[in-house]
Amino acid sequence: MPKNIRADKIAKKQVDRATQTETEDYYKDAMGNLTVNPAAEAAKKEDEWFAELEAIYKAKLFSQIMGKIKKEDVTGPAVLFGGENLRKGVENRKAKIENFWAKWGPKLKAIMDEINKMEDKTDEQKEKKMIAMKNALKKAKGTWR
Repeated sequence: MPKNIRADKIAKKQVDRATQTETEDYYKDAMGNLTVNPAAEAAKKEDEWFAELEAIYKAKLFSQIMGKIKKEDVTGPAVLFGGENLRKGVENRKAKIENFWAKWGPKLKAIMDEINKMEDKTDEQKEKKMIAMKNALKKAKGTWR
């Protein structure tokens, strides 16, 4: 596991990789060669989906999250972005990517700092470390907002 989280470097890496010319061709190829129906796969996880929505509802987070989204945040990217415009779309969303990592990066670093203090020499220790990481990330989900 990484010892040092650099949110600025992660955001830059995401933007740089997604804005390479060959990414557009890769995106079209990948989407055209899917072997499963993503919607059908998602439908198989209906209980998980519902449990997450229910947790958001019970915590009264839905209105907070949705209240921050403007119509233009939905319609603008949907019209502007797409297979042909993936690279441009990521470039246009660079500020959002950087904002996410600026907020999430320190939280992830704090989690990683705690997890990296754990011993991981035996299989049992490694398993405990992985479970602790899963639980910490699950607890932190959405807290970057």
